[in-house]
Amino acid sequence: MPNLSPVDEKFEQVLADRAASVADLARRLRALVRETLPDALEVPNHGQKGIGFGSNQYGHDGWGSASSVSPRTG
Repeated sequence: MPNLSPVDEKFEQVLADRAASVADLARRLRALVRETLPDALEVPNHGQKGIGFGSNQYGHDGWGSASSVSPRTG
C-alpha cells in the first residue's frame, strides 16, 4: 500500500479479508461520506473493524458520530 495515511492503511486492512464486491462498496461509501462531510474527523473504529466519522453537532458544544463504514460480510 504505497503512501497511505494511517487511517487509509487501517481501512484497507479491514477490507483485506472482505470479498472484492464488499470492499468496493465500502470504499465508495467512504468516498461519499468524505465528499458529503468534508470537515468530519475520520477515526478507525477498532471494535467494529471500520471507520467512524465525527462531526461538530451544530448548535451544541461537542462532537457526535456522523456516520460509519463497517463492512460486515463477504
